[in-house]
Amino acid sequence: MKKLRTLTLVLALAWGIVPSGVIAATDSASEVESVAATDASSIDREREIELLRAQLEVRREHQTDLLQTVYWALGGVFFLVSLLVGFGWFGNFKVYERDKQSLKEEMDAAAKANAKELHDDIQKAYGELKEQIYQSVENKVEARFKEVDERIKRIGDRVLQLELARAKEEMRSNASDNMALTSALNLLGNYYKTVESEVPELLKFIIEKLDKGGKFTANEHTRMSEILDDLPPRYFTLTERVRKKMNDSEIF
Repeated sequence: MKKLRTLTLVLALAWGIVPSGVIAATDSASEVESVAATDASSIDREREIELLRAQLEVRREHQTDLLQTVYWALGGVFFLVSLLVGFGWFGNFKVYERDKQSLKEEMDAAAKANAKELHDDIQKAYGELKEQIYQSVENKVEARFKEVDERIKRIGDRVLQLELARAKEEMRSNASDNMALTSALNLLGNYYKTVESEVPELLKFIIEKLDKGGKFTANEHTRMSEILDDLPPRYFTLTERVRKKMNDSEIF
């Protein structure tokens, strides 16, 4: 409105159609309107400021409520996260305890199995070692007994040879042919099974004494016949000569 009046006044002055009084009145009215407009503008500005302050306060309250809502939401999220983490930790702990128990049972079972296997191996090794030791000792003892038996046999053979030599010496030292035949018969009867190597010598000695006139008693004749029958066939020639000499000789 003010701009429109100012524009009209300017046009009138330009064309010289506006009186000076009108111009003065117009200026006074313009000043009044200007003051009134200034006051109105100040009031409007204050109202705008108050309105802006109210809006700012509303925004602040809204932002405060929004921040509180966000804080509550974040707190709820943190609570849920903590709850989930707690449940996860609890679940993991239970799984860990279960796995630990399972692992412990497996280790116990493996330890028992290994202990049993080790015990079986030790028992087996002990049995084998015991068997080896027993076999070794048995072999050594058997070898020792065999050696002792051989020594005893050699000693026995030596003693037998000495006894046989002494008996043969006594047999040859008899002045009587009959007593010599008795000694030869006793030697032959005692040793023809154990010392077969002496059989030919004793048979030849008996033939020699029979040729010299020696005689057997009836019992000695029977015993001599039994011994001749029991001798091996390889002595057949000698046994037949003895039989012939016995049949030719007399019995006393």
